Amino acid sequence: MDHFEYRGGALHCEDMPVAELAEHYGTPLYVYSEATLVHHLKQIQTAFAEASPIICYSVRPTAT
Repeated sequence: MDHFEYRGGALHCEDMPVAELAEHYGTPLYVYSEATLVHHLKQIQTAFAEASPIICYSVRPTAT
């Protein structure tokens, strides 16, 4: 499942046009889809449920 798609020729992350994000935050810009991350997390949790793993993920916050 991937929540990045082109709509009317513009790349969107979920419902947000990526060009607007780049305009606001500048480039280079790394964009993550929360919906995609949560979907894949649930798949991993299900696949490894028997092992009861601790699953961690981090991103570096941006400087403001």
